[in-house]
Amino acid sequence: MYPSESFSWKLDSSGALEVVLNPQKTDRNLPSSVLSDPAIDDLPFSGKTVRLDGNAPVWMFANFALHAVRGGAAEVSVYQPQSGDTAVWRHKPVIKAGDAGSPVPEWCRLTGEKDSGGLQLEFLPAPAGGWTLADFEKTPLYFAGGTEMLIIGGRGANWMYAAAVVAAGNAGIAHILYDSPREESLISIGLQNPGVRLPRKNHVENSTVVGIVGDPNSGKSVLSRWLERAIKKEWPNSWRVDADAASPTPNWYLDMLRSNFRDDADGIRQAIKNDWSHELEERVKDHIRNARQCLKVILVDLPGGIHPKEKYRPSQRIPPGREVIMREIDLFVVLWKDETSLEGWREALREHGLENRIFAEIQSTDHTGAPFFETHREGPVIRGIVRGADRYNANYDSGPGTAELVRHIRVWPLAQEAKAAVSKAFLTGPGGVRYGAAVLCADGHIYTAGQYSSFNHSTNIHAEQGALLQAAMGGSFPVRVLALASTDASAVPRPCGVCRQVMMEHVSRTAMDFDVAMVGHDGRIEIETASGLLPFFWESHKSRKSGSASSRSGTPDFKTPSQDTAYRTGDCVIWKNGTAIGIVWESAFSPGLMLVKLKYEKDSGGNWIKLPHSLTESFEYMAALQDKEFFRETGFGPSACLVKKQEIEGISPGIIEDTRILPRGLLRLFTGAEMDISRLRFTASRAYGLQQPDSDFDLVMEATPEQIEAFRNEAKCMLDRGEAAIPRESGTWRLFGKVFPGGTDRVIGEKRFFESLELAGQKVSILFIRLCTQKEKRSLLYDPDEWEAAGRRTVCGVAAGASDAPFKRAGFSLVTPFHEEIEVASYCKLANLVKPGDHLSLGGWLLNSKTQKGVQRLVQILSGYDPIVWMR
Repeated sequence: MYPSESFSWKLDSSGALEVVLNPQKTDRNLPSSVLSDPAIDDLPFSGKTVRLDGNAPVWMFANFALHAVRGGAAEVSVYQPQSGDTAVWRHKPVIKAGDAGSPVPEWCRLTGEKDSGGLQLEFLPAPAGGWTLADFEKTPLYFAGGTEMLIIGGRGANWMYAAAVVAAGNAGIAHILYDSPREESLISIGLQNPGVRLPRKNHVENSTVVGIVGDPNSGKSVLSRWLERAIKKEWPNSWRVDADAASPTPNWYLDMLRSNFRDDADGIRQAIKNDWSHELEERVKDHIRNARQCLKVILVDLPGGIHPKEKYRPSQRIPPGREVIMREIDLFVVLWKDETSLEGWREALREHGLENRIFAEIQSTDHTGAPFFETHREGPVIRGIVRGADRYNANYDSGPGTAELVRHIRVWPLAQEAKAAVSKAFLTGPGGVRYGAAVLCADGHIYTAGQYSSFNHSTNIHAEQGALLQAAMGGSFPVRVLALASTDASAVPRPCGVCRQVMMEHVSRTAMDFDVAMVGHDGRIEIETASGLLPFFWESHKSRKSGSASSRSGTPDFKTPSQDTAYRTGDCVIWKNGTAIGIVWESAFSPGLMLVKLKYEKDSGGNWIKLPHSLTESFEYMAALQDKEFFRETGFGPSACLVKKQEIEGISPGIIEDTRILPRGLLRLFTGAEMDISRLRFTASRAYGLQQPDSDFDLVMEATPEQIEAFRNEAKCMLDRGEAAIPRESGTWRLFGKVFPGGTDRVIGEKRFFESLELAGQKVSILFIRLCTQKEKRSLLYDPDEWEAAGRRTVCGVAAGASDAPFKRAGFSLVTPFHEEIEVASYCKLANLVKPGDHLSLGGWLLNSKTQKGVQRLVQILSGYDPIVWMR
């Protein structure tokens, strides 16, 4: 064997490369720096069968496997000491790379990380007998293209970690990190900076560190695992740290408990305990600080202190030196068994000036009972009771008690922003109380403001109003949390009546209530919803909604798509396990993703609930998407209802089998414009069989710009002869009358739009898409290889080149006063009205071409957020 610092290797008689990882050291003492050992790259991997064995942590096996495959190894195997088996994969790993959109396998949990631009993979507990290669091959996991970072953790075997890392490397993921609470924070493995902790370039603003303290055997480790599940649902970009570095609670210990080997598990764990030292305390502190750089929420299982032993009398809950760890905690959860324990922790934290960071005090009782966790608020502190916090119940799914804790964790970083914003207050003179406010929007943006005081005392702008105003001007909707702070030390600040009315009007517009966090001078936070602060607000009759969402019963008619199905604008599709129905707006939105307009969602009773109208109820529609978690990141700024083609479970081609059912005069309208009737198809309710007797005829027609112009001319003639009518009561035409200069009459007179008509008493709505030849292929709206995101932009100018304006993805050019020509791509129906020469103001998301200098594209998703305004 040829030894190196961390491994030994040899070539056996068959020419296979045998590698033994760290045969002399234990995994507890092995530093992550061994991954940067240059001797790894010198191994003769090319064409060899590589066998990995040894007593080493999983991150070392994963690192070697990736090097072996990248070095040209023909086969890689990992020995499993638990089972005595050898796991083998050939050429391609069983976890595949690429955007194939397969179902998430049962052996792992894969979640996106909005803040870090990456993914988090957690191996799940294995059934009796463990996971096998057959389980991997049955439902393989695919990594999406463009992922920058992957964090791997959970209860995976050595070969599972190795296979996952190889797949991630082949998918081009730059940063691969192992979630190791026992070694050195999150460890970078693979070919990018091996052995280095989390890269600081992925810095996350406003991270929150939550620590759980309590006496030994009070259930801290179990409660922290319960909370971990709830926190990860809210923030996939989170991490649980077992900071009891002298005596951590490893996964194997819990596995042994579940297998009824408690005595053996306790004996082994006791034998490997380390003594606390200054170096160990500094290392745990560094773990937390490094995690804060890249993760949104860090949950820390803190050490329980030293209690009556030979070395320490009396008890010390925070022994000298341990305070360096405690000072890294933003919010403390105190777990107590009796009043002495609670008072002891209060006093210990008070001695170090940390008592005001206590936000929850939970009593732990009856470890042997069934799992139960309940909380309630008493003033600034959350009280609660937990039962059954025994390690046997570590996999309990949190229960109802975590909601208030998670709610408080959500508002804490925003509260700090509000406290900082008091310095922005613009007063009429020195002195006086300053107020600061911060709002967190659904798209992740944070806006802050102080109050603007005026000399006449009647034109003041309060801090809450200023923050909400900035959010509206920034195009961020809706608001999730608003925090308010002040310099008044005598009381928790309360929003005034006017601010409460402004908040509720925002709620009314976006159809989403939000939390209001009132931050006291001493750090305590009280939380109430906006509607709770003003339950009976003044509401304009224009904003009142009557009735409830319409529902349809029945079974929609869909056919299973094939792998090579070509989707078109207007196609009706079903996804989300058959619970969501929508219309394809853009099949070529971005790589692997289609933009879909959600039309119906199935409720618990099996009925189909119709969503708000995306044009006339744009804010309510977006709020519904947000509330139902239909959002995906677009990659250039906004979120939208984006669906992978592989997620589509059914498609309705919308074939019109008998044209005689169409309203009288419609076919004559198309043929008069020389349109091909064979290209006409149904969309919306008539396409999937959920129509009612009075349902509109929603149609899709392929056409050229010239044919649409002829269609509008013919429609104007039919209107003049009384053979057609404008359904002026429709929401679309009412909106046109409000936003277009000159109103509905000018729209009709200038023949800008006749896609919504009434023929023979039936309403008809037509969606035009561009007629393309077989050879033509619609280019992606946003290809990150060709376009660079430049953020939100508002522009004004004169419309030009508007031949594509009538289509779904409407297109035209806007020439600004500064002689810029910006290509506009809009999914708003208002864009169908645009003609050359129109003076417009637009809001949207700007893209800069990477391949053509000076070429820009402004993208509009929905009219409420991305308006089109005619200046004259």
